[in-house]
Amino acid sequence: MQRRNLLDSSVSAFRSLEKGILHSNFGIEFEGEDGQDAGGLFKEWMSEISKLLVSPPLFLPVYSDAHGTAICQRLNPLPEELGLEHPEHHLRLLGIVLGLSVVRKIPIGENLSITVAKLLLGHQPELEDLQYELPDEFLSLSQLQAKSKHELDEFFHVDVDDESLHRKFTTASRIIQLRQSIELIRAHSLPTSSRQLDIYSKFIDRHAEHTEMYGDDHVASRVEDKDSLGSSSEDKLVSGETPRPGRERIVRGSNFKQYVQLTVKKLCVTNVKDILKHLLPAFCDVVSEEKRSRLTPAELLDCWSGDIGLNSFQAIERWRRMSVYDSHDQVTSWFWDIVCNCSQQLREAILQWSTGLRCLPLKSSSKFRIERDHDPAKVMFLPTAQTCGGTLGQITLFSSPSKEELREKLVRACEEMGFFIA
Repeated sequence: MQRRNLLDSSVSAFRSLEKGILHSNFGIEFEGEDGQDAGGLFKEWMSEISKLLVSPPLFLPVYSDAHGTAICQRLNPLPEELGLEHPEHHLRLLGIVLGLSVVRKIPIGENLSITVAKLLLGHQPELEDLQYELPDEFLSLSQLQAKSKHELDEFFHVDVDDESLHRKFTTASRIIQLRQSIELIRAHSLPTSSRQLDIYSKFIDRHAEHTEMYGDDHVASRVEDKDSLGSSSEDKLVSGETPRPGRERIVRGSNFKQYVQLTVKKLCVTNVKDILKHLLPAFCDVVSEEKRSRLTPAELLDCWSGDIGLNSFQAIERWRRMSVYDSHDQVTSWFWDIVCNCSQQLREAILQWSTGLRCLPLKSSSKFRIERDHDPAKVMFLPTAQTCGGTLGQITLFSSPSKEELREKLVRACEEMGFFIA
């Protein structure tokens, strides 16, 4: 791999890699660097390549309205807008990286949406899965689903055309509000544009035309849908008289549940089918069918995310419990004090420097080791890290006169990324 061109060089290296090699314990080499990968370089590569792949244009962040921070990453449903010359090669690499994260128990430190996990495991997404990925659609559908059939027939209808599934929510209260607005504007000559009045009037007329088109006994909708692998299927919501050709079809309370199921399928499966046809086979090339059958979507998300951020006392304590060290040593105690009280940025840097990982795995039997070197002649040495071998990571701390000086040494060690090669 080339560090300065990591994404393209990785895509090129894995593009024609045989399936058998993906199941082996292969290592990573960086161009122009000596040394043999005993696990540390592979963890470093996984950490860096995942940052490049789990980001636009392959993924779109979903932001929290409350805090403006990304709460998860969802697949970009518009592959034609990826802006990549060969997006299929990038998607194959993404599938391989997601699979390697599971098989080698190396978290990539990313919160992916639940629908990504479900689709890769062959599960069908549900309405609740839209809660964070597409919150507006979830809120609209869940609120309407809570109503009775009678209420839905009275206050709700959806138009479905011949080519794709479209939703247009209209309510009786909205129609009344618009009619009252038009009457008020005309009666009092309130300032408004004739174009706005025309839009209101057409909206009302169109709604009236649709509600009179078909009765409750002859409601049907024919929606051409495709599954994740592109095979065509025809779903009929309710058996009945098919609407006349060229006219919009209406979904109301009597077939609303089936409509919700089709809407979720279209939003979560059909819209990303061109992504899945490259992503899914690559993931399956790495993760065996037996392994996939034992995983739940929640467990798969945990494999990918790990303990993100180390931004809680519980996460830091879990790191401490995964560690082997002398609890009576002063310098080692200073190390944990620094980890607990430093900035989030420095804490994450120390973790990656000492383990090669962006976050801690949620389930791992490996241990993090802290060794001490008491040689007074090495008092000025920077701490060293060893990320290879069978451990979660290992660091060596040399003697320091104070906690403040140890902190400065850790900062310099993280900046220089000085690994001790076994």
